[in-house]
Amino acid sequence: MELNNANIAIRERSLVEIFDLALHVVRAHLGPLFILALCTAAPAMIINHVLVNLVIPDVDWEEDQFLWAFLNFLLIVLEAPIVLAPATIYLGQTTFLPRADYRWLVRDFLGSLSQLFFVLVVWRGLSLLLLQIARPYAGEVILLERNRLVRGAKGAMTTRRRVIALHQGWFGELLGRWLAACGVAAVLVVIFAYSISTAVELFAGTALEPWFFIKVVFPAGLWLTCLFLTVVRFLSYLDLRIRREGWEIELDMRAEALRLTRQPL
Repeated sequence: MELNNANIAIRERSLVEIFDLALHVVRAHLGPLFILALCTAAPAMIINHVLVNLVIPDVDWEEDQFLWAFLNFLLIVLEAPIVLAPATIYLGQTTFLPRADYRWLVRDFLGSLSQLFFVLVVWRGLSLLLLQIARPYAGEVILLERNRLVRGAKGAMTTRRRVIALHQGWFGELLGRWLAACGVAAVLVVIFAYSISTAVELFAGTALEPWFFIKVVFPAGLWLTCLFLTVVRFLSYLDLRIRREGWEIELDMRAEALRLTRQPL
């Protein structure tokens, strides 16, 4: 691992630069990211279908299609940080390594599940997703820094302390980025959904039924959008660490310390 030779240049970036870099990262790692997302999002789509069916057992597609889409949207917003967590771990590994170690990826993901569920589902759900706005990088802290949730050795950093320390004093900046991300997400959902529906219609040679668009195409567009925003959020997390903590300087110092310890006496 070369701490001072990252695959992504470690420097401050504007939000526009982050979105531009996210496109390059997705292009460079499209295959692994898509496969990881497919392995986790496909089962989530099936589970969501079952859950929404329990709420709306007798669907009238003329009257209930918007309710069906809205319930799917809420479920995906809650699930995405956990379902797409393997993609975040993958990005963390490939920032400093030439390729990801998938055994470590699975181990880290399973080891973080309890914290992810408590913080990103229970905690944020009880706050009506307000913590998603105020502390958007809690998932990255859990997955990449791997601290204990609330208890540890005396004076040791915990996830709770770390999340608070990382986000404190940056609410205005984070709110602006969150609003911008929401605007981009709305456009991407429309683009992905209608691109998928057009491709399916061309392949099948017939117009899509409303139920197929709501049950399959719309959730698929949402998950693809969430995958792209996962990359954006990862890059924004790195940017926040650089701005707050001078992370690029820390990496250079740690790399130099490692180089000196390896030199023969």
